[in-house]
Amino acid sequence: MTLTLGLRWEPIIPHSDPLGRISYADISVPNAGAGNRPGAMLFGNQNGVSNRYLNVLWSNFAPRLGVAYRLTNRTVLRAGTGIFNSNYINQGNGLPAFGYATTASFASADGGTTSAFNWDGGFPQNFRRPPVKEATAANGQSVTAVIPSGYRLPYKLQWNLAVEHQFASDISMSFSYVPNAGRHLANTQQLNQLPQQFWNLPTSLLTANINSPEARAAGFSEPFAGFSTLWGGLARVNQALRPFPQYSGVSVYGSTYGNSSYHSFQYKLDKRYAKGLTGTVAYTWSKFLTDAAMFDDNPAQQNALLREKSYHPSDYPHVLTFSLVYNVPFQSQNRAVNFLLKGWQLATVNSYSSGARLFPTTSNPLPYFNLGLRPNVVSSNVRSDISMGAYDPNDPSKNTYLLRSAFANPAPGQLSTAARGLEVRGPGRLDESFAFMKQNKIAERITTQFRVEIQNPLNRVVFGNPITDFTNAAFGRINSTQIGPRNVQLGLKLIF
Repeated sequence: MTLTLGLRWEPIIPHSDPLGRISYADISVPNAGAGNRPGAMLFGNQNGVSNRYLNVLWSNFAPRLGVAYRLTNRTVLRAGTGIFNSNYINQGNGLPAFGYATTASFASADGGTTSAFNWDGGFPQNFRRPPVKEATAANGQSVTAVIPSGYRLPYKLQWNLAVEHQFASDISMSFSYVPNAGRHLANTQQLNQLPQQFWNLPTSLLTANINSPEARAAGFSEPFAGFSTLWGGLARVNQALRPFPQYSGVSVYGSTYGNSSYHSFQYKLDKRYAKGLTGTVAYTWSKFLTDAAMFDDNPAQQNALLREKSYHPSDYPHVLTFSLVYNVPFQSQNRAVNFLLKGWQLATVNSYSSGARLFPTTSNPLPYFNLGLRPNVVSSNVRSDISMGAYDPNDPSKNTYLLRSAFANPAPGQLSTAARGLEVRGPGRLDESFAFMKQNKIAERITTQFRVEIQNPLNRVVFGNPITDFTNAAFGRINSTQIGPRNVQLGLKLIF
């Protein structure tokens, strides 16, 4: 038995600005421009604010454990587990710096009848210059909130168990169980969604002006003095009922609240044949679930504050790959013939996988400031009876993949009752490639390498996913391919 132990310590020092040119919203600080409601802008190196967005993470430990046990001279049992932290590369957050830049624009007030300004008078100077560091400066806009103590680095807990057996000197096989669990995954978090306690109110009331007779009759009024002046025509009841009515949106910087789980069974067979032929076959069955989508925000997510567990967009339960490498056995007494025909190596790598999960969406007329909306599934007969072999995007009788009749928009004011992802998948993927290569040694330290690489050598048409936007007239049809046509690339390399 062999035991391997490891421990990584990975302290994370998030971004900072030495001059303190950072800004963000603090959802607990009173906003004087909004009746002291919580939510105001903070700026670096002011009022006790540091020059860093997030706290330094000192406790990022990543232990590792590996075990290998020889059951027999030809059979080995392997197991391992470990924590693998994500790299901190700003986590796709950008660097919020409201108030430290401006875009000055000037337009004619009457569509060009009179000029915005005259060049003779120079460029207008009546615009506000940065920095703008008032706590109320972002009122009426979207802001990014920072919760320094709530940030965690995404990480993956992985473990595996494998049995490897060598049947002979030229053939081996392995069976593996390889799962992992993702924690603190990045996912969109919108804190200014209308609270669900108000979702049962009529849409006509939620979209009414806050000073309208309908709003007053329902007992609603301005949440703070100056609300109507701030929002103008958007001073509606739904805006007034938001958790932070002074802002249009409140996203969270470093929003790492998602989780995932992945389970897979993996099989691999390696075989070395006589005369320079080697082959590998591998098969993976897997299941990938998540309530987040990492950096690929899932448009089918509806409730900004509710994480819905679903299949991940890259859930492919079946993946079969195989490869062959053949060293052509040729030898001649003639040096010129050897130069042309000796040393060729042929190779092919092919992968065939299940189709991707499909996530239908539709227009979102809901006045809740939620993330999106998806259609209801009203029939189990979602997939058309047209096979991919008969599919023809140019034939109206053969270009339907999903049946529009199986879907319907939710009732007014309602979210969809359907799951994020359909049980029906898009077309499977076929990746095939072929290559041959030859090396010639033309001097003691000089070698030439000639390569021919062919992608999609059979020139297959592999259709992509159908259109899943329910508002599109072509919903359910396929108008793209997953891989391109046959591509041949020649290469010549000089190695010295």
